[in-house]
Amino acid sequence: MVKVNVNPGLKIDGVILTMADNTNMSKAVEASLVGKYGDTLFVTRIHKRVEATNSTFEQKSLVSMENSVLGAKYRNVTKELIERSRG
Repeated sequence: MVKVNVNPGLKIDGVILTMADNTNMSKAVEASLVGKYGDTLFVTRIHKRVEATNSTFEQKSLVSMENSVLGAKYRNVTKELIERSRG
């Protein structure tokens, strides 16, 4: 909608699945995203974890926390984006 209504030159480099878990609803959302976006969907999935809430409360970045599972996932998404941009 943004591309059509606001910025026709907009390019989407990727779609990130967040709040993923093992529920049927989450699996259905993932299947829908794969169907709609295909290879645009990043391989890395960001799962729902209390760690995200805790980092917000503590005002700490997940990616700067050494033992953060979610921080590692976001770093992986960044690596995927860099690889895509290289070609």
